[in-house]
Amino acid sequence: QKNFHKLADKIWGKEVTEKGEKKYGKGVVAWGVTAKEYLLSKDVPADFDILESDSKKDYDYIHYTISNSDVYFVSNQTTERQKINCQFRVSGKQPEFWDALTGDIREAKAYTQKEGLTTLPLTLEPYGSVMVVFNKQIDKNNQGITRRNYVDYKTVKNITGAWEVYFDPNWGGPASVTFPELMDWSKHSNEGIKYYSGTAVYYKTFNIDFEPQKGKQYFLQLASVKDVGIAEVKINGKDKGVLWTKPFRIEVGN
Repeated sequence: QKNFHKLADKIWGKEVTEKGEKKYGKGVVAWGVTAKEYLLSKDVPADFDILESDSKKDYDYIHYTISNSDVYFVSNQTTERQKINCQFRVSGKQPEFWDALTGDIREAKAYTQKEGLTTLPLTLEPYGSVMVVFNKQIDKNNQGITRRNYVDYKTVKNITGAWEVYFDPNWGGPASVTFPELMDWSKHSNEGIKYYSGTAVYYKTFNIDFEPQKGKQYFLQLASVKDVGIAEVKINGKDKGVLWTKPFRIEVGN
């Protein structure tokens, strides 16, 4: 124990302070501050930062270096869609967005590079995330060509009115029922629906009362999916995929 205290005094020093630092060998021992606070005090910029945000605790990230690629996984920890400016301690590499939900990979068109940092705008869905990957080498003076990396969706038609809902009688459901409007099963007067625990099929016929524009993509967005939060979508008998997380949006074609 005597040798232990002797070694501790050699590393940390005998002076008791709330925070401080002491040179030891080729390095420095610091205490009373976080690693981030210490690096910032030495003018080392943050590996990742959110600019102009009221609460940086609403977001989280992980940074991996794989071969010559820098991979940042950025996540939104809130129930709201968020638009933020993010700063990464990377430069000289083209930022890309990798979407784990759709498998899409696309280059960021809006970004700036300055003093070893890359700043770009992100839009994250409720509890959504994206991988920002820096891989392809570019000139450190290159700048983005637009101001936005994401589109804002515009509602062109609200689907309202009655739905035919098909329950499974083997699970106590009433077969098919017409819902005048979408509602919570637990608030239904029919006990076979109120206490139903199983899958159901929602069926509705609607018309597109506008002329689709060439080159534009159109999406179907469900307001919410309760309970297990999983919905398989079919349009005109064609399987369009499975929705399991917000914003419950799926492409229906152009």
